[in-house]
Amino acid sequence: MTKIISHMIFLILAIISLMIYPILNNANLEYHILKVPIIDDAIPLITIFVIPYILYIPYLFFSTIYFSLFSKNYIWFVLSLVGIEILSGLIFYFYQTHVPRPQIVNVDILSTLLNFVYSVDKPYNCFPSTHASLTTLFTFFWLKEDFFINSVLRRYSLLGISFLIIISTVFVKQHYILDVFAGVGLALLMVHVVQNILNSDSGLNFLPKT
Repeated sequence: MTKIISHMIFLILAIISLMIYPILNNANLEYHILKVPIIDDAIPLITIFVIPYILYIPYLFFSTIYFSLFSKNYIWFVLSLVGIEILSGLIFYFYQTHVPRPQIVNVDILSTLLNFVYSVDKPYNCFPSTHASLTTLFTFFWLKEDFFINSVLRRYSLLGISFLIIISTVFVKQHYILDVFAGVGLALLMVHVVQNILNSDSGLNFLPKT
C-alpha cells in the first residue's frame, strides 16, 4: 500500500510539473528569436511532419502515466521530468523565445491540421524544446524496460519514431534548430544529474526505495 501511495504522489508531482509549460506559453514577457539563418532558413516547411509532431501528445501522456505508476525507475523518471520542467520554466520566464510562423493557405488535410496546432499552441516557450527534451526522456526510459531490451526491432522502431517526433518540430516551424539541440541536451543532462544524486550516499535518502 505504501508503494502504491508513493507511485501516486510521484504521478501527481509529474502532472503538476507539466503545467509549467502552458502557464508560461504567452507573449506577456519580452521575447527573443534564436534563429540561425543559414540553417533554419534552409529547413523547409513539410506539413506531413505534423503527424509525428502530434504523436508526441499520446506519447507524453502514456509515458508519464506508465513510468510514474508501473516502472521500477519511477523516482528517477519523475525527478528527471520535474527537473526538466523547472529548468525549462525558468528559461521561459527569464529568457522567453518566439518562433514566427509561416502563413499556411493550402486547404489540404495536413495544412488544416497544422493550422489547428498553431491555433492551440502559442509560438512561445521555444528554447529549449520540450518536444525534444521530453521525447528524449521518454525514449531513454523506455529503452530500459524489458519489453524493448529484449527486442532489437522494438528498440529501433522506438528510436525511429522518437527521431521523427524531435525533427518534426523544425519541419512544422514550431522550433529552431538551437531549440532542439538544447532540449535533447537538457534531458540527457538531467537524467545524468538525477541518477548521480540518487546513487550518492548523502542524496535524497528520504525517498522510498525502488
